[in-house]
Parts: sequence; structure tokens; C-alpha cells
Amino acid sequence: MVANLIKRGSITRTSRIEGAPLVPYVRQNRYRLQPWLRIPKSWPGSNLEWIVWWYLSIYGIDPNRRKLIPNRDFYWQRAQTAPGLFIGQGFTRSDFVLPGWPGAPMGLVFDPITNFTHKSAAFDLRKRQVLFSRGWKVIFFDGLPLMSSPRTVIEAGLDGRDLSRRGGVGTTA
Repeated sequence: MVANLIKRGSITRTSRIEGAPLVPYVRQNRYRLQPWLRIPKSWPGSNLEWIVWWYLSIYGIDPNRRKLIPNRDFYWQRAQTAPGLFIGQGFTRSDFVLPGWPGAPMGLVFDPITNFTHKSAAFDLRKRQVLFSRGWKVIFFDGLPLMSSPRTVIEAGLDGRDLSRRGGVGTTA
């Protein structure tokens, strides 16, 4: 009998009534379980930026899943004054800016870490220090934790905690 050939504990083997047909296990659709991974083809930013955008504006933040309104509650790819960070340029571009958010005099800056834009940890920490001196708290997000559990990572960021490998380095005066 086929049921006897199937290894015990495999995804197709279940306890069942003798003689009942064997029904194979069907995996859940990952987009149903992880809707933040359904990135629109029209999205101009990185996949990690999409996840933050999706969480803030589509899914909503704790408590009560309050959805933030883009260009009012938060800004994406906003220029910020950062004297001395670049030669000949007195500003930097921040991925997500949440002005007036508790935890810093001016608000929070969220910056997902990608290999393309964050090649140097030393530069990231310098950016954090420059923006901190201007009243902003920079929170970095590592890619894998952000993709697998955006709620944990982003809610920690909203509380002013940096869970990334950049950690809280450079956040004190």
C-alpha cells in the first residue's frame, strides 16, 4: 500500500482513518502569510523600503493598526540638512523621516540597510552622529529580520530601539 511507503513524519503522512484517500499537504501561499513580500512592479525603491512603506501606510502601527499618511505623518526619500557629511553638499537623503515622533527632539529617521547603499558601517555611524546633532534619531534596519518579521523590527524602531547590527552606537551626545 502506498501509505506504508511514505515516511512517517513527512509532510504527506498524517494520522487518518484506514481506507481513506491520502491527501497531500499543500503549503500556504507565502504572500497570504507575508503580504509585505508582494512588492508592486511600479515601486521605485528597494524591497526593504517597500516593507517599511507597507507597514507604516498599509498595515498600520500599534496600537490599533493606525495607518500613517505619506507626506504628512512620514516622508520617503527626504533630503535632510547634514553639514560635513559630504564634500560640497550640505544634505543627505534619508529613507524614512517621521517628524515630531517621540524619542528625539526633531523625530525619527528609519534607514533599511542594503548592500548597495550601506557599504560602510563607519559612514552610517557618521551619518547617525551628524543627524543626531541636528535633533534626529537614526534607526537602522537589517534586511533579513525586516523581511521575516517587520512588526518586531519596525515597532522597536518606533519605540526608539535599534535592533540592527549598527545597534545604538553613536546615539548619545
